[in-house]
Amino acid sequence: MNSKGLAQLAYEKGIYILTAAQAYQAALEAAELGHGFLTYALVEEGLKNGAADTEPKDGSIVLREWLDYAVDRVPRMQADALKGERGLKLVFVPGEQSIADPSKRSLQRPRVFYRREPEPRPMIIEKLKPENR
Repeated sequence: MNSKGLAQLAYEKGIYILTAAQAYQAALEAAELGHGFLTYALVEEGLKNGAADTEPKDGSIVLREWLDYAVDRVPRMQADALKGERGLKLVFVPGEQSIADPSKRSLQRPRVFYRREPEPRPMIIEKLKPENR
């Protein structure tokens, strides 16, 4: 299903759909993370470190800000890794590892689809402890 179809499905059914990458991409992993980039951004950074508590920064992580955080964070994590800034060894899609210039490699770009109008009662994913705020 393409992104237009996923967007329509999410809107009509009132559901959230998170894809790890675009249809033409693969979701990348780094052994040092113990996860793929998306899972790491969601769980390790987003929840455990409280980084997904963004708008508003209120000590609660709601579903939309959690998913939006990961969608924004994954390409930046991968770009840092490609530059050698994170000390990670990436697992590449066949053909990508032969591209010497990191800026020419495609970055994994997750997508999230949901209705754009605000929810009357947003789903809270995590209530942060004071030390994680």
